[in-house]
This record gives sequence, structure tokens and C-alpha cells, in this order.
Amino acid sequence: MTGPIYVDGAQPGDALKIAVLSMLPRVPYGVVSSRHGKGALARTPSDGAPDGITLDEVMPPVATDGRSTGDPTRYGNVSVFTPVRRGRKGVPSGVMKRGGSGSVTFPLRPFMGIMGVAFTSASGLTDPLLNSIPPTLGGGNIDINLLGVGATFYLPVFTEGTLFYTGDPHHAMGNGEVALTAMEGSLRATFRLTVCKPGSGDAPSVAFHYPFAETPEAWVPIGLSDPDGSGAAR
Repeated sequence: MTGPIYVDGAQPGDALKIAVLSMLPRVPYGVVSSRHGKGALARTPSDGAPDGITLDEVMPPVATDGRSTGDPTRYGNVSVFTPVRRGRKGVPSGVMKRGGSGSVTFPLRPFMGIMGVAFTSASGLTDPLLNSIPPTLGGGNIDINLLGVGATFYLPVFTEGTLFYTGDPHHAMGNGEVALTAMEGSLRATFRLTVCKPGSGDAPSVAFHYPFAETPEAWVPIGLSDPDGSGAAR
């Protein structure tokens, strides 16, 4: 993580405009980690369990998921080193081996999985209000692959200086980490941060109250896993 970054002129009630200018891979590789039986698609279309586990093992409690063995493969965590190669027309791609001599290639679409601002306070560092896993009204762990170069992300400002932070770089990801899976690797990111004042017309009206994004092709409403809880935390 990088931050918190104090943004001059930002005051509660403003919106922070985050323009994504560049995403440069720092290394020619990434890591794809699969957590078997976890994520939004842990069950099969017939509502059964994936091969190798039972329904009792789908999203199991920490105490019973096998991590005490010390062997990640025993509790479904497998990480694969994934090199980057120049493919057709010089486009960089991730290359994963697929048994024997076969491989699967896919284009890189780098973005930062975490972009956020300070949005609440609490009495202690372990207070549930400070949980960094779910996205909040202040952004955070959003994991939206559309927010690469050329995209703009807007966040409401809740405190003086807004305290922007970013991290969790991805080289590529599908439409959400539905199996808690992506190709993650080091990136050097460049942003332009602009403070937007209410009534200025510099940001969509929703951005002064709720995370919002746009790309050259589309508007991107940001869904929160617990919007009511997020609002209560504020």
C-alpha cells in the first residue's frame, strides 16, 4: 500500500477525482493464486461442490479449513508463477502452463485493486469499522478491472486532506475476483488527483456521496457488499 496521501484543498463534502494516467509493470511476471472452494462461484451450477471437496468445505471456517497442516495445497491455496511474454503485435500477455507442454495466454490489463480515502474513525486499530476487506463509501478494496489507464474514479471526501491511498496491483483479472483469483504483480502507477467542489460541475453529482467511476466507453456504478453497514460506519 502507498499512502495516506494528503491532498491540499480537500474538505468534507468535496469529491476527489482520480485520473489513472499510467500503469507500468515493474517486473516481467506475476502470481495467480487459486483458493479452491472459495469465492462467489465456489459451488457448481448444480449447487454441488467442486471436485475434490465436500459442501462442508465450501467457504469453511478458519478453524476447520485445514490450514493448521501448514500445507497450502491441503486447504485449496495454490499459487502459480506466471511470466509475461510479448505476444502478437508486441502485446504483453500472461502465460500459464496447462499440463505437459501446453499453455494458456491472456492479455494484461493492469489496474490497482485498492483505491480509497479515509471515511471513518474508530477507538482502536482492530475495530470492525476499520475492516479493510469490504469496499466502503470511501472506496478501498474495490477490485474493478475497468479502472485501468484512461479511467477516472471519484470518491466523496470525508476528512480534511481526504488521505488517498492505493495498492493491490493487478496485471490482469476477470470480471471480479469471483474465485479470489487474479494475476497480481508489481506496478508503478501514476494518478492525477483533483479536488472537485460541490456545484462546480467537475464531478457527477453522485460522486459527492458515493463511489463512482467512468471510462471512455462507459459509466461504472460502484456496488458495495454492505452499503448499509458502510453508511452506518460513516
